[in-house]
Amino acid sequence: MGLVSGSLTFFRLYFKENINFSAGEVAEILKEYSFERLYDDEKLVNYGFVPFNFPAVSSFDVAEVNFEGMDIFAVRMDEKKINKKYFDIEFENMKRKFQEENNKNFLTKMDKEFIKNALNTKLLKGTLPSTSLIEVILDQKQKCIYSSILSAKVMDILENLFRIAFDIAIYRENIVENVRKKTMDAKLVDSLMTLSPYNF
Repeated sequence: MGLVSGSLTFFRLYFKENINFSAGEVAEILKEYSFERLYDDEKLVNYGFVPFNFPAVSSFDVAEVNFEGMDIFAVRMDEKKINKKYFDIEFENMKRKFQEENNKNFLTKMDKEFIKNALNTKLLKGTLPSTSLIEVILDQKQKCIYSSILSAKVMDILENLFRIAFDIAIYRENIVENVRKKTMDAKLVDSLMTLSPYNF
């Protein structure tokens, strides 16, 4: 992970809501929406909060959360993937077996859905997930969040977790918004946006 490995590359996300949670309140929120509590064996992707130094510390009852005014923790994401080609082969085998056992010449849409769901459940039970730990720093005063990893999937997960846990909507500023902040001249930025490559 970023801080643990000595890397200081973080992605900054923002929110507009005013929040002022104590360290104890943050720990309780993280515990309520922890990976352990949100985990569902039937899901392809599971995620939730874990302590910053997980797995050495696995409970928010004993984990330190607040460091010099900022809240530091992690998000664990487990993703199970089933190889599509393997799934297709097994699906055909199961359809054939189902027809033989039930003396059917053809399968209805409901039959196929039933077989697909049964195969999904069977394969997921034996599949080991790919695990990612995303370090998160929550700066309540500056209304921003720092994340050690950011992809479209991670962004969706962070958006959902922070919405349900902290009741805030996080977003990432694009380059235009950053330039607008730095120049303090919205008209200049708007006029630059209308330029075509031939106007330079």
